[in-house]
Amino acid sequence: MRKALTTILIFWALSAVCAQVSGFPKNLGVGSLPLWGAPAVIQTDSMAYVVIGSTDESLYCYDITGSSHSGFPIALPGPVRAKVALEPDSAFTAVFAITTNGYLCRVNAYTDSASVLFSHNLGSSANYISPVLSDIDRNGDLELFAAVDTTLFCYSTAGDYEWSAEFYSSTGSAVATPAVGDIDGDGYDEIVVEGYEALFAFEHDGTPVDSFPVELDESRRFSYSSPLLWDYDNDGKMEIFCGAHGVVGSELGLVIRFDADSLSDYITIYAVPGAYGTWVYSSPALGDANGDYNYDMSFGSITGHVFSIIGSGAVASFGGAAMHMPMGHIYGGMILCDINQTPGPEFIFQMSEEEENSAYMIAMEPSAPYIEGFPDTIDEDNSGILTPIVFEWGESTYISAVTGDGELYLWAVPAKPLPGHSCWKELYGDRWNRGLALPYAPTLQVEEQDTGQYLVSWTQSDCSEFDAYRIYVSSDSAASSCSLLASFDDTAETSYIYESSEPAESIWFFVLVEDFLERTSLRSIPKSPRDTAGIAEVKYLPVASRLKIYPNPFNSVCDVSIKGAEFIEVLSIDGRLLRTIKLNGNSASFKAENLSSGILVFRARDSVGRVLSVEKAVLVR
Repeated sequence: MRKALTTILIFWALSAVCAQVSGFPKNLGVGSLPLWGAPAVIQTDSMAYVVIGSTDESLYCYDITGSSHSGFPIALPGPVRAKVALEPDSAFTAVFAITTNGYLCRVNAYTDSASVLFSHNLGSSANYISPVLSDIDRNGDLELFAAVDTTLFCYSTAGDYEWSAEFYSSTGSAVATPAVGDIDGDGYDEIVVEGYEALFAFEHDGTPVDSFPVELDESRRFSYSSPLLWDYDNDGKMEIFCGAHGVVGSELGLVIRFDADSLSDYITIYAVPGAYGTWVYSSPALGDANGDYNYDMSFGSITGHVFSIIGSGAVASFGGAAMHMPMGHIYGGMILCDINQTPGPEFIFQMSEEEENSAYMIAMEPSAPYIEGFPDTIDEDNSGILTPIVFEWGESTYISAVTGDGELYLWAVPAKPLPGHSCWKELYGDRWNRGLALPYAPTLQVEEQDTGQYLVSWTQSDCSEFDAYRIYVSSDSAASSCSLLASFDDTAETSYIYESSEPAESIWFFVLVEDFLERTSLRSIPKSPRDTAGIAEVKYLPVASRLKIYPNPFNSVCDVSIKGAEFIEVLSIDGRLLRTIKLNGNSASFKAENLSSGILVFRARDSVGRVLSVEKAVLVR
């Protein structure tokens, strides 16, 4: 146990406005191919840099003031259409890129210069495939992976060849960046690669994993969406989630799950509703979208819908099947991050409006309202599979994105995310799809031992990628202002004694699991000494007995009632927010003026925005 000696106070503003950073956008050169991919970020002790390759066969690097880093742009042996990977080091950062014509390159970005260390020609085609860095054999050294043509290559980070493995694809190449994680629970990571019609997995030495490859049936194909490896059922083995599409009928977008205990088979867990061609190009992202302290999986479709589902495929409890954005198409990946200092993440993504030659940077709550300053319109003549990046620097949060025309943008929010609601950045290069074994939040207990003295204890995380705990105290369960009490490097230490003269009912604790790059899990369910059950008893899932709608079906007016709610949102069946009802006590009347017949979704929220109950009603005109 440790006793609190000092308290480090961390306060966040209740609201913040996001705006473009002066000095941006920066015009990158582009060749005959539009730029796809995403920026990456290098952070040193003194500055943060945005680095990105372009189709003019160059690598660019700008600091957050808009100044080009010394030695950049630097020439590469071919165009780059995918995100680079980064290896941080005390003296320099190694930047790894794959060119569209099959070169694997390493650029050393020194503090005062840059140079190309190696360029290996591995084949002829890697159009949108990022390199992957991982200690796949867990020996303390990173391996470098590149999928070029239909071969997966493994190199050392110094450029030494280690092994290669063959796969097949009717497109002549992988259709998305590979992912790494322990899918069979043997203690070593595996690497997963998508061909167009089959999924491949290889051991750390390049031999195929048992039961692989797994072929899709004739009606399905993968959709250029990188696989997500996620132990959604918390059994120590990661399941594989992939974006896909049908190739007959309406070509609906699909989400497919390969279970750890039956990797030779797959389950279609979600079909994107909508018109012809709702392919899922968007790589899935994880975050707690519905306020139940568990991960949800979110992604976009090319019809401009945003979806959030749980690992079984059921729609997350925030309500409707989608939040419709009629402006355009979502090709790139989602980011889930808190940028407005309220509990829970926002959806951050790029959307292309091809008919108008414009694009949008969008940040919105899971319940659909936009964050102030968004959507922000940017000019774009060429769209593509483009994904933003979010990072923290100093006391601000930054969003960076690039257009297909090579315009590099940067936005800033003058505040940092609340603890446990930061964005998830992947190890070794800020890639979003490597498939980390994300830790579940520990279970927390609080015991009042003596007057003003509290024993805080929590369960131990078994995630191998994490090596510390952080414990916080807050004046409320939402953590609108909180203090970092301690960070434990010894993960065997799972208790803490806190002393305070504050009233016990105004003290709330929560714990985060932390990795060596200071990234954290979801926070544990906050607990108070005077209410040890706390909000753990509140289940933010649809419960029929809690939200009452009468009559149902109704013609033009209905009554709604629920205890403990502050307001009720009314959504269309496709997730568009139609009305907000302020409750008078526990009830209110809803008048459906100007609404057409159909199914409406009623979603009740409490005073801090948590979802209490979701119900449907039928409007009949």
